[in-house]
Amino acid sequence: MILLGILAVWLAWLAVEAVIEMPKLAWYGLAAALGVGWQLLADWDKWWLGLGIGGGATLLFLLTDLILVATDAAKVTVLRRTNR
Repeated sequence: MILLGILAVWLAWLAVEAVIEMPKLAWYGLAAALGVGWQLLADWDKWWLGLGIGGGATLLFLLTDLILVATDAAKVTVLRRTNR
């Protein structure tokens, strides 16, 4: 259930980020709040586990952002070398 929560929070983060522009710190707070909300739906006695869900979604978001930047940099490097 925790992995499903991480993926749900990450997907919600991606969808909302495409529409709304906020500072990065606000996004981290929103991910934590969504994670706690997800955990409250699953088991309200252990709400603090939602902070881990929000942290996992943040880690997944940062990892996918890093992969996107690395692949763009590789693409630019390849295109610069083929034009010579």
